[in-house]
Amino acid sequence: MLENFYKNNSKRLVNQVHRRVDNRDLAEDIIQEAFLRALRFQSSYDPSKSPFRTWFNAIMNNTIYDARRGNLDDFTEPLDELSIGDKAIDTDPILSRDDKEAIFRALQ
Repeated sequence: MLENFYKNNSKRLVNQVHRRVDNRDLAEDIIQEAFLRALRFQSSYDPSKSPFRTWFNAIMNNTIYDARRGNLDDFTEPLDELSIGDKAIDTDPILSRDDKEAIFRALQ
């Protein structure tokens, strides 16, 4: 679901955030961070509570607020905190090929 959402919406979302923060590079960083957060918390999505887009927009808006409070480096979580589905991603010291491919697919 997240992979398709990214493919279909990432450019529009970057443009939307760019209008709000007036900095294209920061907008791209915010969207990247929002998708990483969505990947990390995808198990918390409950379709009975809201559409996926609404859930993602809440993550994106919180990421914008965090960016306005400080530097993106202050709130970007390390990749070793991520999991894909039920599989934890071990990034210490090197990601496995399967994990790299899963992350790449999710972020494409």
